[in-house]
This record gives sequence, structure tokens and C-alpha cells, in this order.
Amino acid sequence: MRDNKGRQKKLTTTQPEKPGTPGSRLIRLLVVEDHQPTRDELVCLVAPQDDITVIAEVGTGEEAVQAARRFRPAVVLMDIQLPGMNGIEATRIVMSEFPATKIVAVSNHSDSGLVHAFLDAGGAGYLCKGHAFEELIDAVRAVMDNRRYLGAGVEAPAA
Repeated sequence: MRDNKGRQKKLTTTQPEKPGTPGSRLIRLLVVEDHQPTRDELVCLVAPQDDITVIAEVGTGEEAVQAARRFRPAVVLMDIQLPGMNGIEATRIVMSEFPATKIVAVSNHSDSGLVHAFLDAGGAGYLCKGHAFEELIDAVRAVMDNRRYLGAGVEAPAA
């Protein structure tokens, strides 16, 4: 690219001020789901987003912890019921090592006790799988903006 005098122009890029919004810096996402078809659907939902990229996808709590250590995601989508280590325990470990990470549960279960346990472990958001596909992108962006996100059908835990 050249300026009006024919000289080569230096191209620069700037980072938008608010991370987690369309057009801002890239949100690095880890997907943790043991059911491969559901994992594939979650990844496909994220694919068209310019500001979110899936950096890894795994199927167990142990793999989630390993992937968080290796890839340092900004956001983790975490199934709660996983083989071996469950999503709540994996969340607790990831949050103890990487407290800036935002973790959003994606679960078939939405009772307030389970939601409370997940949030106590350090979770930032909670989605029911029945509604997750409609709310997923909003939830990822909300938690990146340091806002808690409780999806449709999720019982808020008692204060």
C-alpha cells in the first residue's frame, strides 16, 4: 500500500479496547465434552465467529486439565458429567492454576445444587444443553466481559 506521494505505507493493527466482543481480540476456546456428536455441534457453532477460535477439544476431565495447562484457553466450555474426573473437579483444578480462565458449564442438569457447586468451583457461566446452542456465543462473550451467565432453564443458586 502506498501513500499519496508513492511511498510505501506502514500497515499497523490495533487491538480494540473491549475483549470478547465481535471484532476484538481472538477468544481462545477449549471444548470439553465426552459425547463426540455434541462436541462436534459445539465446535461447528463457534466456527463462523470471527472473534472466537477453538484451540482444542477433549472428552474427559483429566484431558481438560492437561489441555488447559498446554493451551491456556481464555474460555472453557465444560461438560459436567464426564468419565473419570467430573467437570466440577476439573473446573476447580483449572481455576486454581489459571484463575483468569473463564469456564462455562454445558450440562443436561440444571438443578440449583449442581449449579451452585459448579459456580463455587470457579465457574463463570452455566448453560443447559437444551438451550446451549442458542446461547453459546452470548455466554462466551459475557464471561469474557467478566459477567456471570446463567442460561435459560438454569436455576440460580440460593444466596
